[in-house]
Order: sequence, then C-alpha cells, then structure tokens
Amino acid sequence: MPKLQPPSKSHTVRLVLHGERYNDLEKYVCSLKDDDFVIEHYHPCAALTVNHIEKYGIPSDLALSPRESLQMYDTMVKVWQDWPGAQDLDPEEFLSFKNKIVIKKADARKYEDELKKELTNWTALGQKDKV
Repeated sequence: MPKLQPPSKSHTVRLVLHGERYNDLEKYVCSLKDDDFVIEHYHPCAALTVNHIEKYGIPSDLALSPRESLQMYDTMVKVWQDWPGAQDLDPEEFLSFKNKIVIKKADARKYEDELKKELTNWTALGQKDKV
C-alpha cells in the first residue's frame, strides 16, 4: 500500500481589486467587406441600448479611452445641437483640462464619468431619440 502524502501547507491569499488598467484598451471588430477583412474601431457605447441605460445605467466596467471620450462628446454635440451642457463638457473648457500642461489619467477618467452621467441624464430628460 502506498504511503499517504502529508497535506500541503496552505497559504493566505488576498484579493486586491484595482479598477484601472495600465493602458487603455479599445475594441475592434473584424468583418468581411468586398472579399477583404476589415478591422474597424467599435465604440463601447454602441453596445448599449436606451432601455439598458434607463434600467441599469451605464455598466461600471464599460471604460472609454480618452479618444473614445472625445468621440462620444463630438457625437453628442452633433446629435443634439442645442444641448445645454455642451459648453461645460467641451474638452477645451472642461475644468479638469483647462489651463493644464499635462492632462493625467485621473483627469481623463473624470471627464469620461461626466460624459456618462450626461448620457444617462439624456434618457431621464426625454432625449431618448438622441441616445
């Protein structure tokens, strides 16, 4: 009969949660167009529906790169030309960006959060056709 091995020692493991990545990952879609493969940028907000935003808000793990935040702002201005909050979220006028030589990741995240809040407000204000 074989000898039983003594139980291995256990180790204490701690789970450390960190909400940021070192880099900004952008999503792309590969599709077939005219017998050729095309890789195109896919904005994360394209995966959302108005119903989802109304019921659950924007998912906390749906992150935007700084470029995607600027694309979102440009699209929001284009869709709602009389948007009352456009000036406050204009990247040239946004308080966390204005008069700074270096814009830090935390500044970009604050801008992203404000854009997401605004988009969520659009559904509450009856601007669903613009979302």
